[in-house]
Amino acid sequence: MNADSAALASRPRGSAERLLADAARLQQIRKEGFRADGPRYRELHDELWVYGWRVMRAWMGDGTVIARCRLKGFRFPAPYTEVEEMMQRADVRDEIAHTCVSKAVQSFLSDLARQDFWDADKGATLRTYFVGRCLMLFGDAYRKWAGPYRRRLEAAADGIWRGITPVPDRPAPSLAFDQVVVLQESLDRILLDAAKEDRAICRMILAHDATQEQIAEQLGTTRKSVERRMAKLRSRAHDLASAGVITTPSVSSGAGR
Repeated sequence: MNADSAALASRPRGSAERLLADAARLQQIRKEGFRADGPRYRELHDELWVYGWRVMRAWMGDGTVIARCRLKGFRFPAPYTEVEEMMQRADVRDEIAHTCVSKAVQSFLSDLARQDFWDADKGATLRTYFVGRCLMLFGDAYRKWAGPYRRRLEAAADGIWRGITPVPDRPAPSLAFDQVVVLQESLDRILLDAAKEDRAICRMILAHDATQEQIAEQLGTTRKSVERRMAKLRSRAHDLASAGVITTPSVSSGAGR
């Protein structure tokens, strides 16, 4: 056993075995010329891709990915409502993970070709080191998804609709002036400190009588997400009304459809 092997063997058994295997594997890939079409290179590429995909999706699913990024010093704006959307929606996690892991595996393997890039003596396996690269690039992947999502929210809040037409044969509710004032005051209280998503949904309902499907399409989300947010708003409105803080006239809307 050489000095390097002895040093690795002094680590916990599982870690030492993995590190030795990684070192031997990397040596073989280098002997093959570090070619992208080499069998061992492709095997490592696919293994890292799948591992990174599973880990990042799991961390997005439980919401810990943001904290893990910040612990590594990678900081970016991530409002709780967006994190909640990410945690609740598999399609969002898939989109972000694909963007993140695809870039991470490409840059990681490119750097791995350098002799001084990875050192088994430092104790991080190739998988662990690769996940660190995924975390480093996660912010860019997150922003790529969040940018269009935020623009849709801003457009909805500003009353800019995309292809939404009024529901036929559904007249708008007729309210007296005093009812309008009460409704507006109550809505302002309900939406006090509310998220952009909640404000956009309410505006689309009140200004355009939009259905849940139309709201979901406009905001780039799902009907289930819209339903969940409306349920929270109804619960808040009920609590405020029960406490006598607000008074709301009975008004039906497309939100129930």
